[in-house]
Amino acid sequence: MNNTLSIHFKICCTVTFAHQFTKNKIMMKHLLCILAIICMGVNYVQANSTMSNDETEIPLQISGDDKIKEKDPDDPDIIIRGPGMQPAYAYLSGSTVSIDFTVTFSTVVVTVTQAVTGEVVATRTLFNPSTLNLSLEGASSGEYLLAIEADAILLEGSFTL
Repeated sequence: MNNTLSIHFKICCTVTFAHQFTKNKIMMKHLLCILAIICMGVNYVQANSTMSNDETEIPLQISGDDKIKEKDPDDPDIIIRGPGMQPAYAYLSGSTVSIDFTVTFSTVVVTVTQAVTGEVVATRTLFNPSTLNLSLEGASSGEYLLAIEADAILLEGSFTL
C-alpha cells in the first residue's frame, strides 16, 4: 500500500510538473514576443528622435545630367537611369549644416555660398566621408546655397539661416 501511494504521488508530481512546464513554456513565448515588440518600439522611437525638433532637412537635388548612372550587368552599353538612391542627406540645426553620406565617395567638396552676394562662406574637402558637421557660426542671416561635389555628381540645395 505504501508503495502504491509512493507511485501515485510520483505520477501526480510528474503530471503537475509537466503541466506547469508547458504553462511556463507558453508564458515564456508570450514574454519573448512582448519583449521583441518593446525592442522594436524603442528602435522606432530612437530612429525618429535622431532628428531634433530644431533640425530641418535641406532638400538636395542632383544637378544637370550627372545623375547616378548604373550599368546593366548583362549589357554594359545600356545605362540604367532611375530614381536611384539619394547619395547624401543634409540637415540644418541652428547654424550647423550636417551632411550624412549614404554612398562612399573618394573625394567630396562641400561649399556653402551666400545666395545674394555669391560669397563663399565655407568650403571643405573630405576624403571617404560618412558625415560632416559644418558650423556657420558668425554668418549673417539670409539665403544660402549648399553644393556637394562628389566624384561625378553635384548635389545642390538651399536653406535660410
